[in-house]
Amino acid sequence: MNGFKYHILIMIIALAQVVSQPADGRTLAIGVSKYKKGDFRGAEIALVKALKNERKRSTQVRILKFLAISRYMQGKKDLARKNLKKALQIYPNLRVRKKELLDESMYDMYKELKAEVLAAQRPAKVLVKANTNRGFVYRRGKRVGVLGKPFRSKAGVLDIEIRAKGFERKSLRLNVYPKEENVYVVRLSKIDKNSKPKQPVLIIPEEKDLAVEESTRNFSSSPRPGIAPASSQSVLAPAPQAQGYSSQVAVPVPAPQDQIERAQPSGRRQVSSSSRHSKKINILTFFPFGVGQFQNGDNLLGAALGGGQIATLVAYALSVQEADDLYAEASETINRANQEGSLDPDLVREYRDNAQTLIKAEEDKQVVLLTGFGVLWVGGITQAILAASYSSSSSSVSNHSPSSPFALTNQIARETPLQWTILPGKKGFDLALHYRIRF
Repeated sequence: MNGFKYHILIMIIALAQVVSQPADGRTLAIGVSKYKKGDFRGAEIALVKALKNERKRSTQVRILKFLAISRYMQGKKDLARKNLKKALQIYPNLRVRKKELLDESMYDMYKELKAEVLAAQRPAKVLVKANTNRGFVYRRGKRVGVLGKPFRSKAGVLDIEIRAKGFERKSLRLNVYPKEENVYVVRLSKIDKNSKPKQPVLIIPEEKDLAVEESTRNFSSSPRPGIAPASSQSVLAPAPQAQGYSSQVAVPVPAPQDQIERAQPSGRRQVSSSSRHSKKINILTFFPFGVGQFQNGDNLLGAALGGGQIATLVAYALSVQEADDLYAEASETINRANQEGSLDPDLVREYRDNAQTLIKAEEDKQVVLLTGFGVLWVGGITQAILAASYSSSSSSVSNHSPSSPFALTNQIARETPLQWTILPGKKGFDLALHYRIRF
């Protein structure tokens, strides 16, 4: 019961984390709305928060563009330059119109940064010279050029490896500059063919002389019917000793009475109380939120499935609420802009398109969440049915007593530190005690 309470507590904590997560799409819409209203400080705060949690690169470009303009209008030109350059590095074809910037001086910075980014992405020429031309240049395991001949590469830091026959490999890090031919001279070290490879050291253990004393005396015969005392003629000769192994001596001796009594077959195997736990299929098996797993005793799996289904439902409810808020906010902003005429029609159109895109993304997210809930529900039902079927089939299998003397031998061997072996006798079978010594 304590374990069940523990899993419920974990599920509640996970739900609290899901509910406390911010709505990134709504934060972006708020930032864009404040930017269009001229509240650049509020827009900067909202856009920074949205950028921190955004993973889609196209949305990151849009956020960086509005963030750069908001910071530029506040006089933070260095930060604006950094944001705009990062946006151009992600998407070099980014277009920024003059009427979006609200300051013509920023348009000059945009053109300068775009030219710089495009120039850095143009392929540059790299020429690697060495004291041999019979070699190749590799980058990340792939051949990209030949020694003594120029090859194309992107500007920036370039990690290469030079491989030449008869020379040792050499790794280099080059700074490649655009719009020019980058020439690098390298000296390779020859491989010394006269050097002898190191011989591995073999450690051979010393041979140990181990003596095994054989004795068949002082053993009392077993009074148990069916087991005759071993005769002196039934002593087995030791097998020829293999190279690297010590000898093994098998001596037939009667089994001690107490060992045979302890090895008596116990009939059917005793079933522990924990294995008697029945797993049945009933109406609760088809309930959601891991009820079927809790019924079968799989508390951890039930908590995981239940938590996942509840999390998808909570996320679905939040997505519906967010889509409704976005629609209401966009409608209010567009109506106010049309009445007052304070914004450019192109900006209003772009804002409407952006809001529609965000709402469509939320609707797609809702479909995915409902599908995930259904998959978890069906998967939980399937697992509960299979677990109950497997439990009922395995409980019908019983473990009978051993029917061969070899099974009896194994039971005796488990009770003794030495090994017993069944040997044919005159009136039944004898037990041979094995001393196995290895090194």
